[in-house]
Amino acid sequence: MSLVSVLMPIYNQENYIRESLESLLSQTMTDLEIVVINDGSTDSSLDIINSYGDKRIKVYSNEGNKGLIYSLNRGIELCQDSKYIARLDGDDIALPDRLQKQVNILNANSEVGLLGGSSIVFGDNVKTRISSRPIENRDIITSFIAMNSFSHPTMLIRTEILLKSGKRYSTDFPKYEDYGLWIDLIGTCEFKNISDVLIRYRRHANNITKSYKEDISKNFHVFNRLLALYIDKIECDLTQDEKYIISVITSKSRARYDENVSIDHIRSVINSYCLKIKKTNMNASLAKELLLGKAIMYLRETNRNVDMIKLIGNPSYYGIIANAIRHIYQWR
Repeated sequence: MSLVSVLMPIYNQENYIRESLESLLSQTMTDLEIVVINDGSTDSSLDIINSYGDKRIKVYSNEGNKGLIYSLNRGIELCQDSKYIARLDGDDIALPDRLQKQVNILNANSEVGLLGGSSIVFGDNVKTRISSRPIENRDIITSFIAMNSFSHPTMLIRTEILLKSGKRYSTDFPKYEDYGLWIDLIGTCEFKNISDVLIRYRRHANNITKSYKEDISKNFHVFNRLLALYIDKIECDLTQDEKYIISVITSKSRARYDENVSIDHIRSVINSYCLKIKKTNMNASLAKELLLGKAIMYLRETNRNVDMIKLIGNPSYYGIIANAIRHIYQWR
């Protein structure tokens, strides 16, 4: 039994898998196993993995291509003897002390069950940048209204949280399966991110999230289901209209689902939502900043520059617009 099981589903990643595996095999924390779920790869990925001959690498192959959600859930069952489950994709690169840093934090903070961190985003035709997330539990949960508050491949999860709760990645949220799991785990433990960069996150043409954005209608309806789960978890009652507007404005791809939401309507929904969550334990000020930031992106994406200037220039939003814009670029 290892202290950490690194769960790595792969499908046709021959160009990247060697670099990913070597980043794990060279970790400063050595009490680990790498659980690779080969999801029917048809390239040389499996041959590359088997060439290592390292006992810490354990390979399990699905019968055909079962999909990411199936592979992740199969991996959880195979990792359950370890104290912690880490995630890394077969095209990403862990920094050498990534696991040691995270294990130290979870060992010292028994109330924290999910721990993520920052990433360096890089790739072909991509401007290299640091992507970070909110740090503390309250802000992480508050931010789910507008964004996935965790970067999936940076995660270290306390295994007993998954085993005791019975929560798994759900087929209700294709391509948002991690987002859905984090929301479903609200209330089971404390959440935390660290500002330290833990991985190099590679963007390329085959990234699942990127390809899924092309199907706007599916994206919209899956996010609606996520939003319904989220507002149930935080015990906030939204109208159908409020859910619709929030779903439309919180993603550049979903913006194309309805390009004509008025700025008065946007303001009304943001103000109404923030008043409602004041009755919960959420950070209403942060929620307003995030939703305003998303509204600015929505108006920019739909080429409504005049409306964007009107929204930014609204006197009632002076003092929070700067934070809203900062969140747009920092937490992405």
